[in-house]
Amino acid sequence: MRSNLAYSAYSQNNVSIESSEKLIKMLYEGILKFASQAKRSIELEDTEKKYIGLIEQQLYFQNYLTL
Repeated sequence: MRSNLAYSAYSQNNVSIESSEKLIKMLYEGILKFASQAKRSIELEDTEKKYIGLIEQQLYFQNYLTL
C-alpha cells in the first residue's frame, strides 16, 4: 500500500515537471492505448473491458482538451 502511494506521488511530480509537448504526447499515447484495448474487446465481445477502454479513452481525451 505504501509503495502505491509513493509511486502515485512520484508520478504526479513527474507529470508536473514535463514539458507541454511531452504531456500531449503522453495523453495521445494513452488515448491510442485505450482505443486499441476497446477495439480488441469489441471484437472479442467483452462488454466490460470494452466499456472500461472507452471510458479511459474518454478521460484521456478530456485531459488532452484541457491543456
